[in-house]
Amino acid sequence: MTQFSARIGGIWYRDVLQIGFDAQDVVIRNNMGFSSLVRIPYNHIELLQQPESFQATRMSETEYTPALFRAGGVEIGLDTHWSAQFLQHMAANSLATS
Repeated sequence: MTQFSARIGGIWYRDVLQIGFDAQDVVIRNNMGFSSLVRIPYNHIELLQQPESFQATRMSETEYTPALFRAGGVEIGLDTHWSAQFLQHMAANSLATS
């Protein structure tokens, strides 16, 4: 499992979450306080908003907005790297189950 940050619901969890991917689920562990583990099947995750590119000025580097997902009625905001990981695993699972 790898440490990451995400917005879950209305709260940003910075560097207290760990994430792992298996064939059918994403696994998220919260190491803050009581350690808790959540498994979310990929087919229960809905993409609400793709990451969008933007530039603060014409001379600045391209940046990306966080992607927005929903699972079990809870919104999950992820940076570009983790958004790409989620999308790849969701797509692979979708192909495997079709």
